[in-house]
Amino acid sequence: MTPINLESKRIADELDRAMQEYQAHPGGPRGISQRALAALSGVPQPTMPQVDKDAPKRDTHVKCPDCRELVRRDARVCKHCGCRLVPQ
Repeated sequence: MTPINLESKRIADELDRAMQEYQAHPGGPRGISQRALAALSGVPQPTMPQVDKDAPKRDTHVKCPDCRELVRRDARVCKHCGCRLVPQ
């Protein structure tokens, strides 16, 4: 076997051993966390949802008095119903 194949086999064996140990004793004496195990195995981890910076907020948007849809605070006309607004 070539050195690369030997190294790959060693890593695969370590991963198998770690997975067996974790399944037998979750968070056991070696403290292998599920997240660390998943990172080793290549399983994608759930990510936190990205926050939309342009999402409507109280300080950037207000409700139109006619249609109650959110419009920008500095808008002069509601983009939903055409109502004329006084910028705040």
